[in-house]
Amino acid sequence: MFEKEFIEILEDPKSHQGFIQHQEKLITEDGATVYPIIEGIPSFLKEGDVIGKNAKYQAFYDKVGCFTGSVFWFVCRLFRLDTVSKRKDLLSDLHVSDGDTVLETSIGAGANIPSLTTEACYVGVDISMEMLRACQRYRLIKPYNLHLVHANAEHLPFKDETFDKVFHFGGINFFNDIPQAILEMIRVAKPGAQIVIGDETQDHVDSCYCKLPFVKKYFKDVEPVSPPIELVPENMLNLKVQYKWNDSVYVISFNKPD
Repeated sequence: MFEKEFIEILEDPKSHQGFIQHQEKLITEDGATVYPIIEGIPSFLKEGDVIGKNAKYQAFYDKVGCFTGSVFWFVCRLFRLDTVSKRKDLLSDLHVSDGDTVLETSIGAGANIPSLTTEACYVGVDISMEMLRACQRYRLIKPYNLHLVHANAEHLPFKDETFDKVFHFGGINFFNDIPQAILEMIRVAKPGAQIVIGDETQDHVDSCYCKLPFVKKYFKDVEPVSPPIELVPENMLNLKVQYKWNDSVYVISFNKPD
């Protein structure tokens, strides 16, 4: 059974009702909709919910997830690769304090979490169930209070003004509806909360993804990407954009007004 505190922040992304947990299911308060809990992960995606580019990249990351959860982390341990320090640099503008409730959309295999404090409460969302399973297997997140959720970042299954910090790294460039995903991050953030959004630049897409075997077919003929600064609502505060990792990644940060 999930903790009461976790159940209380969830809502049906369609009807906006709360939930009652019954065994391995979440049932809306009116009893009309049931979502399964799969290996400890509540899944809010039903058949037909994922379409367009989201379906394309869901399929891609479901395939990548199998590799990420086994071979990749084994190689990191074998060669003692310091993935945590590099992520700390990427997340240096995200200020997570002890006791915060933090949401990461597109959490993937969880590589960002070990660079943050263990004294916060985390929720990770991803459209790929295989990436979430890879995240479950990632040994460096074992000390964290982390709940994983299978959902679409454009329709988050959380109540308004729930999280102290909200962040996203990787994926938003190719969402079906980027403006909606940003609005959803803002909706679930508390007043005054910091929101950080990052993804690869066009140079990185061209020099890496468009050339790698297996990967390149998913990035062939995609629309050019750019930091979605103009999609951040005008009333947001402290808006800034930076480039990191030799300009291969952009990072946008801002605060929701109080």
